[in-house]
This record gives sequence, C-alpha cells and structure tokens, in this order.
Amino acid sequence: MSKKKLEANLTSTINALPRIVEIRDPYTSGHQRKVGLLAVSISRRMGLKDRLCENIRTSGLLHDIGKLWIPSEILSKPGRLNHIEFEMIKEHSRLGYEVLKEVEFDFPIAPTT
Repeated sequence: MSKKKLEANLTSTINALPRIVEIRDPYTSGHQRKVGLLAVSISRRMGLKDRLCENIRTSGLLHDIGKLWIPSEILSKPGRLNHIEFEMIKEHSRLGYEVLKEVEFDFPIAPTT
C-alpha cells in the first residue's frame, strides 16, 4: 500500500472516531469537530507550520475519545450530575490518554514520558 493511501486511511479513521463518540453522546454532537476546526484556525493565525496545524486539528478531534467508556446514561442524563457521575465524567480525559498512548502518531498526542 502506498504512503498516500496509508495517510488517507489514517485520516479517515481519525475522522470516524469522533462520530463514534457522538453516537454515544449525541448531546455534544459536532463538538469535537468544532474544537478541531477552532484549534487549527488559531494555530494558522499564530503562523504555525501546516503539519503542526494538522496535528493540532487531530488532537482536537480526539480530545473526548475517553467518553466511550462513560455510561451513556450519564452522558445523556438531563439535569445536574451527582458527585459520583461528575467524577466519572472527569475520568474521560485519563481514559482517552490510556487509549491514545498505545497509538503511534508522528506527534506527541499522548506522550508516555
């Protein structure tokens, strides 16, 4: 498989992951994509190189991936969360890190050191 095809496959896989999170958490539908777009817009205005801007966009797309391990009843609960539920929600960033640290990106999305 060519390098171009591998990069296209990686990009489409990265773009699919936020959609999976949105299925479990429809309340925040589009949030990860919007974070990625906002982050890349800011990074471009800062004059960062294109590759770094794309890496920042990817990070924005994946920042909530840990929500996949939060029960959907909590993610879609109307009203206020109780203390335990809120603590579970706060764990999504650590859970996302645990998953992403196993993936070898060409930039430090979840560094292990």
